[in-house]
Amino acid sequence: MKTREQLLQQHFDKGGSVVIALREKHSDAHFACHTLEEFSNAILEILWRRFHEGYWYYKPEKPKKASISLDETKKLPDGPTKDAAIQEHSDYKRCLEEYDREKEEFNDIKEALETRNIWLALGVLEYRSDYEYEGIVVRQTTPVKLPNGNLLKIKPKYLED
Repeated sequence: MKTREQLLQQHFDKGGSVVIALREKHSDAHFACHTLEEFSNAILEILWRRFHEGYWYYKPEKPKKASISLDETKKLPDGPTKDAAIQEHSDYKRCLEEYDREKEEFNDIKEALETRNIWLALGVLEYRSDYEYEGIVVRQTTPVKLPNGNLLKIKPKYLED
């Protein structure tokens, strides 16, 4: 099975190109790429620009631990205090899972930029594509080649008998 890079290179080799469309808050942006190098530069430029603008990505902060330990929580008498402590532990666990995911994503962004890994960069951009103002769509285009001569007298190949 061919990798995404091999398939994309094959597309470029056949004369195809790629359009990268960004949906951002104040405007949309489009990149036309005719080679794998142009595609790589565009993907890295998008991630690099967003990283340095400062409000797209941030280093996550570890959540604060619960006020009392889970063991202490279990020893509390039934009632609203115990319920609140249990909820605090539940919230902390959820926040910790979110922190781990955000930390992994932030590390992926840094690694993609440090190593110029376009596939990791593209993965981050596509993963975040459903976030508000972070849409990205990559579309391959089809090269168009018309035959020479009077087009009124020439039928498209798919219409020939």
